[in-house]
Amino acid sequence: MTSAEWDDELLGNLWTRRWAVYRTVHVENVVEQLQADRYRIMWRLRGVSDPIALEHDRLQAEGDFRIAMFGPLSAVCIVTGIRWSPWFLLALPLLVILIYVGVAARTEAEQSLEPPPT
Repeated sequence: MTSAEWDDELLGNLWTRRWAVYRTVHVENVVEQLQADRYRIMWRLRGVSDPIALEHDRLQAEGDFRIAMFGPLSAVCIVTGIRWSPWFLLALPLLVILIYVGVAARTEAEQSLEPPPT
């Protein structure tokens, strides 16, 4: 098969392209390299500019905490709403806001690592 025929075949079928990428690129190695770089980027940031790394850590911790508190607080609201008073169930919409703000903080933390547009 010539190079032109191979290119036509690869561009013609989605599954053939997927198969070709799967056969030529070792996805596991790429994923491992990207994960290693993700953890090393904070060390590089701390060496270059400490305030940016601290801001990223703060935003990420804030987002993680708010997202993690959603489940337990929801359970407390539901249990107290069933056992004592249904008025406690009115707090559930506030918990949705809590998880929204947590996701927004995580997003802002990831955006703080991106270089400014030129």
